[in-house]
Order: sequence, then structure tokens, then C-alpha cells
Amino acid sequence: GSGTGQFIIVDLAVGTYTASLAFGSSACTQDILFTIPEVGVGCPSMGGVVYLDGDLDCTQDPGEPGIPGRLLQVDPGGLLAITDAQGHYSLALTDGNYTLTWLDTDAAPSCPASTSIPFTVSGTLATVDIAATGDVPFDLTITAANGLARPGFFHPIWATVTNNGFATSNDAVVTCVLSPELSYVSGIPAPTSVTGNTITWDIGALSPFQTISFQLSTLVDVQTSLGDPVEAQFTVVNNGPEDDTANNTYTAERIVTGSYDPNDKTAFTSTRQSATDYVLTQDAFIDYVIRFQNTGTDTAFTVVITDTLAAELDMATFEQGAVSHPFTVAFKPDRVVEWRFENILLPDSNTNEPASHGAVGFRIRPTLPLLPGTALTNAADIFFDFNAPIRTNTSTLMATVATGMAERTEPEMHLFPNPTTGHFTIALEGQELALLRLFSTDGRLAVQQRLAGTRVEVALAGLAPGAYRAEVRTAEETVYQRSVLVQ
Repeated sequence: GSGTGQFIIVDLAVGTYTASLAFGSSACTQDILFTIPEVGVGCPSMGGVVYLDGDLDCTQDPGEPGIPGRLLQVDPGGLLAITDAQGHYSLALTDGNYTLTWLDTDAAPSCPASTSIPFTVSGTLATVDIAATGDVPFDLTITAANGLARPGFFHPIWATVTNNGFATSNDAVVTCVLSPELSYVSGIPAPTSVTGNTITWDIGALSPFQTISFQLSTLVDVQTSLGDPVEAQFTVVNNGPEDDTANNTYTAERIVTGSYDPNDKTAFTSTRQSATDYVLTQDAFIDYVIRFQNTGTDTAFTVVITDTLAAELDMATFEQGAVSHPFTVAFKPDRVVEWRFENILLPDSNTNEPASHGAVGFRIRPTLPLLPGTALTNAADIFFDFNAPIRTNTSTLMATVATGMAERTEPEMHLFPNPTTGHFTIALEGQELALLRLFSTDGRLAVQQRLAGTRVEVALAGLAPGAYRAEVRTAEETVYQRSVLVQ
């Protein structure tokens, strides 16, 4: 438009826009950046707090914590909400009658004493607070996430310990054992002891739902071969009996790479057998890690990550994992999970490379029934301040039945660089290479090529970008598999 006064623009879609103003006939212009938010964002019509009611008086008293990470479902619509670190949740709903369903199997609501709670939205904020009790005395869990691993560079690792029980734990000790290829540089908080590649923290007792976070800076040995795995195994040990110790150990893994995308997404199946297959008879869940890095030229003040979960992933089984920085997580419409890092002050990699990294981890289960041949795909968008979103790679797992050919991850078979533009090297120690086959995410054979020797350079011109499963056969009919990302 032109002229003076107020201008009204309607029917703009959700997104970020730039308004360019030109002043008269001069060459002077001014750009104004503005955002149209999602409908309902920041304007909840119902919400409340889920808290531990230790004295059963239906009131959240001092010392009775909110319960984080609990899932609630609202019907009609099957909308999901997740409680934050203080136990608060909210949803944007239109006026009407609804039912709130408690989905937590480890606890039960005591006020109101029902897993299905009716409520009405009618012009004002509807508040549904839930007092909860449970019989889990205490349950220490540990999760971890890590950044990229490159020979001669820093390798960041983050871990989180949580007491998911309803009572204070005994004194606890966290131990991390690093691969020989990694060397300890520093830790936050400072470890109690460092003996070789074993790092230990005495963390004392954890109150109900208390969380303690750890950050490690390690260095990858410059002699480490591309394609080799490195890992950090975390264990939390309680000074006394604990009913469930299956979740007291977590291993963060990463394949050593050369050239890399600083923002990516990686999937790990529960058995860790394969980077490409979800084995229906053996795997129970998927751990996803979204990694990000500020490679710009200035500090990032806010980072937002959004992940649209495919229908093949059961959103009601979502479990928050380790995260590198203080955050909030929320469920948005259309199966979107949003993590917000407000005031993260993430330095750029030129100013402080080790501190420029971040990561988000979460666990989820597939939607059942899951048929063989189903592709479990997932990608995320990363927003640095007001910049355009960065889309990660699409992580793809293929649902398969057990074939007896679990993925071989021994370090003698290397495929690098990965990600690749279509030119990569396959190297195998002690065995003759015979055949390479690349499968697309829908299971179709994309490439088949004969190989010879123990080290072969492959050039696949014209290969469409995307995720592939590489199957390498030797002359002795040994089969190795790797996931390959073509850019």
C-alpha cells in the first residue's frame, strides 16, 4: 500500500515476515520483522498443576513438588499435554465440555480420585489441578546425549539423573566410563574423582522428582579412525535397595566422522543392534537425539526446536531425555513437540567452539500394531533467534522381523565420509569386499555395485539426497550394514 496512516493486513499464514517501508521518492527504506504466531500459543483456555500430595489434604503445600513429564489426554480430540518442570500444563481449547484422562501408570490421582476428569471451557480459564500419590518409593533414572565426534576435536556429552519416585532416595553416585578414544577435559559440576577414563560424582540424596544435570567436555584422539564408535556409559548407583535398576545405566554412542552437518538427528533402537532397522521381535522403543550448534557469527539468544511426530510414533509414550541447557517442552497442535531455550546465550563456534553445541534427547515407542516394512521417519526444525529454520536430516528406521543378521558395528568396517555427497570410501580390515547395495527408506534397492579389494572408493553420481541403508557383503558372505545420509 501507499500513503500515510494505519495499514491493516489480514489472512496471513502462521510464520515470520518482513515489512519493507519506502519513504517517498527517496532511496531510504526500512525493514520491520514481525511474526504471526500459531493460534492459541500463549493463550491457554485450560490448565493446572499436577503435584505430589504427601499429606493427602488435596492442597499443594510447601515442600510438595510438582510432578514433571506426566502426560494428560483431553477428549474429544485426543489432545495431549505434558507437565513442565514444576508440574504445570496448559492447552488451548474452544468452548465446550471435555474429559481429562490421566495416562501415568506409576501414580494415581487422589484429588479428584478419578483417572477421567470432566471439565468445561466457557470464556474463562478452566483450571484442573490434580493431587497425585504413588507407591514407587524412589526410582533413579539416567539418560544421556552427546554431540559430534571428530578426531582431534572436543566431544560434548550431557547426562541427566532424575528421581522418578515419590520418596527421597538414599545417597547416590554417578559414574561415567569413556571409550579409550576419548580423554576427559572438564566437567560441570566438577567430578568428585577422575581416574583415567572413569569419572565419578557423589550427588547425595535426591528428593522426589529432583533432577541433576551433568556436562562433560572430552577430546577425541587424533588417531581415531573415521567410522569407529565412541561411547560414554553412565551409571547411577543408589546407596541402598532400589526396586527398579534397569534404568540406572545409559550409554551415549556416536560414530566418529570427518566432514559433518552441525545440526542433525540420530535414532537409537532399544537393543542398539542396528542404525537402520527396528527389529519387531527385539526392540521396544527408540531414543532420538537432536543435535544443534551455533555456527553463525554472534551469540544465539533463543533456540527453538520443533519436531512433528509421524503417526507411526506413539505420542502418548513420549519420555523426555537428557538436554544440554535449561528448557521448556510443550505439545503443540498437529503432533508437534516444541523445546524452547530462552536466553540460552549460545556462543558461536568461532568464539567458543566447545560451548557452541547443544542437544535434546527423548524416548518414544512405535504405534502398534507395527507391520514389517513400515518406515519410522523423523526430522526436526531448529530456529536460532529470528533466522529461518534449519531442517535436520530425516532419521529413518525400517521395521523388520529378526533375520539373524544383526548389524555389524565392529570397528574393522569403515564407511566415510558420512554424511556424503555420493562419494565415499568403504574399508574393511582382513576381508575381501564383494558387493554394495543401497536401499532407500521404503525398502527399494537404489544401487547395486560389485566391489573388489579391502578398500574401495565409491562414486554414485546423481543419487537423490536422503537416508539410505548400505549393505556390504564380503567374499566370505559376511554382511555389514550402515545407515548413509546423502546430501
